[in-house]
Amino acid sequence: VVCGLTGALPPTGLSVLTSISQLNGATHPVSQVMNAVLVLIITSAVLPLFSFLPLPSVAAVLFISAVRMVPVPFLKQLWTHDRTHLFLCISTAAVCVLHGLVEGLMYGTLLGYLIDAHRSSNAGPAVAVRNARIAGSTKTCRTVVIS
Repeated sequence: VVCGLTGALPPTGLSVLTSISQLNGATHPVSQVMNAVLVLIITSAVLPLFSFLPLPSVAAVLFISAVRMVPVPFLKQLWTHDRTHLFLCISTAAVCVLHGLVEGLMYGTLLGYLIDAHRSSNAGPAVAVRNARIAGSTKTCRTVVIS
């Protein structure tokens, strides 16, 4: 409840909560507060019953939630336009699954910065030569534009 009221990120369940909220169109900060209150009510009312849930069924629900968060159309665009960023996306997801969400996001952020730094350092200057008409005259001159 405190996280929802202050706009902070909850320590657990953030990725699933954000995905579900976006899919259902909940964009207002009040939706976070409502979610926190509902979770508090449900867990306090039926918490003893959760102990009877088998762990594989809980894992299956989390797995399906994670699979539904994969942006397939975006990955298809990356496949056709920029496979380097597709590798970044898939490798970040793999690190999140294998090591944890925080480590995966740190890896993805660092690798993204390195990829962009490499691309910007290898970009040479663009040189364009064009003819320009001198104002008030019929003469033209060559103009070199370096950007």
